Amino acid sequence: TDRPSYSTFLTEYIDLECPFPNFDWFQNLAANTVSEDTLNSLPSLDVLEHLHSSGHLPAETTPTTQTCLALPPLHPRTYSIASSLSYSSTTPPKTTIRKPSNHLTILTKPFPTGRFSHTFLSSSLPPAPLRYRLLPSPPAEKLLTIPPSTPLIIIATGAGFAPVRCLLQRRIAASRSSQSPNTNTNNQSISLFLGLKPHDISLFSSILNEAAATAHLLSQLCIVPSNPDGFRVYDRLLEEGTREKIREMVVERRAWVFVCTGLEAARGTRGVFESVLEGCGGVEGMGERWVEEVY
Repeated sequence: TDRPSYSTFLTEYIDLECPFPNFDWFQNLAANTVSEDTLNSLPSLDVLEHLHSSGHLPAETTPTTQTCLALPPLHPRTYSIASSLSYSSTTPPKTTIRKPSNHLTILTKPFPTGRFSHTFLSSSLPPAPLRYRLLPSPPAEKLLTIPPSTPLIIIATGAGFAPVRCLLQRRIAASRSSQSPNTNTNNQSISLFLGLKPHDISLFSSILNEAAATAHLLSQLCIVPSNPDGFRVYDRLLEEGTREKIREMVVERRAWVFVCTGLEAARGTRGVFESVLEGCGGVEGMGERWVEEVY
């Protein structure tokens, strides 16, 4: 394959805000006026500017290619798409200004020092340019291949609702385009369990109402707000009546399960299903019908 230009390499593959992992590549470190400990604490871009201004770079003993390969690699941030183009294209606009066909929505969990969720979003005024790539999501893509009538149990928390929102929008769009809209309650195939912060519930109420009342997609909707008692959304699966229903859906009706949560909640959810499916092969016995995305 063709090698990228230096500009492309530094822009798309390198994190110039992180320090160099080491200075094995730099032959004249002893002659430098700044200690290695100080260089280790500086962003790699600052180090390069210092070495260049002090006359240490470029140097015959340190080829440019060697310097580039020593730079810290960029670790892209990955976010699930929370919207469907098929849904937006069939939604009547609330104003005369229609969203462009390439409009998409993502959900982010803000971090105080997050370079995207805090720095970029708080300092950028729309429209702001943003470099991105669309990548396949192998786990969740499986859900797009199953018939809409197949029972589907979803457990999601926080920003993990993003792919769920996208899935609901796709199903709603499909029901809109159908010549015989789904009004049969026997076709309500999705059991949805959400763990959300109280102030986030209102953000998702519109799509949930449409999925339940208009498109008739939901057979069950359970929302567990964050609470001081430590009661988690997956704890609801162990309640009397729900436990038996989940077991029947998975074992008898061959339901799929989609878990989209943080690591701790994913482990807790898996443990609950192991208990619910005891004697029936557990989670491993579900094979591809168990779909998990951990953020």
